[in-house]
Amino acid sequence: MPGVSERVAVIEVVPVLDARDRLAAILAVQGPAGRFDERAMAAAVARLRERADALSASLMWS
Repeated sequence: MPGVSERVAVIEVVPVLDARDRLAAILAVQGPAGRFDERAMAAAVARLRERADALSASLMWS
């Protein structure tokens, strides 16, 4: 079965903060190191940070 023996070796998380700078959530990306190289992870984390920032900004209005 494909993927059964792959181990997750890379994980990155970014925070989503509320209006009081408290942790409201986290967004994470993970993948098998053999197929998720450093460049792919950097691109994924950059997009993740953009989404986390957007979510944090939306919580500022609540």
